[in-house]
Amino acid sequence: MTTTAPARRRARRPAARVAAQPAVPPAADELRAAVTELKVNLAESLAVYGKRVGGELDRVLAMIEGEDLAPEETIEAMLERSRDIKLKPRKGRIKDLVRLEDVAEDLVAMLPGADD
Repeated sequence: MTTTAPARRRARRPAARVAAQPAVPPAADELRAAVTELKVNLAESLAVYGKRVGGELDRVLAMIEGEDLAPEETIEAMLERSRDIKLKPRKGRIKDLVRLEDVAEDLVAMLPGADD
């Protein structure tokens, strides 16, 4: 007669304890609202800034595409100024935005009739 060993049962793991959530201080809700407002303000500021600088560049494009073309020397100076800029847009640096604005303003200043 052969005896068989009883089947081994898998040991049960104790139930995981759920950590109690710490109480959220009232100031945290106010901070959340303040930071959310900052993000909204950032997006709005960037949009307005981009619109303003883009508008200046649009004025230069309108001159190129229109009938009131600047003299060739002016166009060459504008081209040189636009190539003069060194940017690293993927880094998201403020100085790149400032450089873009400076170039846009310089190009607009070179437009025929900009002295008016």
